[in-house]
Amino acid sequence: MPTDPASPEFLIAEKRAERLWGRMTFEVGVLSTRMNWMISSQAFLFAAFFLGLSRLHNQVLYAELLLFFVPLVGVVICVIMSIYINTANLILAQCRAELAATRQLFPDALQDQVDRDAGALSGRLGAQTATNMLVVLFIIFWLLAVGVLIANIGTPQG
Repeated sequence: MPTDPASPEFLIAEKRAERLWGRMTFEVGVLSTRMNWMISSQAFLFAAFFLGLSRLHNQVLYAELLLFFVPLVGVVICVIMSIYINTANLILAQCRAELAATRQLFPDALQDQVDRDAGALSGRLGAQTATNMLVVLFIIFWLLAVGVLIANIGTPQG
């Protein structure tokens, strides 16, 4: 395999590496946007739930059913986000594997300091864990919220 950076093989490998970096940048951007959307939607759902819970005894009978609907929507959003997160992580892992194979052809020319830094791997694993844990925490919160709602149904206003 030629090691000349001006060779056609190198130019092909360099283009492939640029394409893979572009795809990984796109996936991280989409994942970040979706996480921001999830956090915003959960905040609106929290506000709706607690406002409804505070006025539970002044509402009509079907208000309790509507309050059960809010946590359900929150959990559904979390499940969908979990699917998005796992899909994005799978795509990123595939891109990284292909990028690693491409870089082995020209190890000196296609490497940078981030590739040589062992801390980059632990940071990536931490970010993947944090996104999944955030979804799990929202689901746990919504399950606890349903428990609070059940405890408040039928209790007299005091």
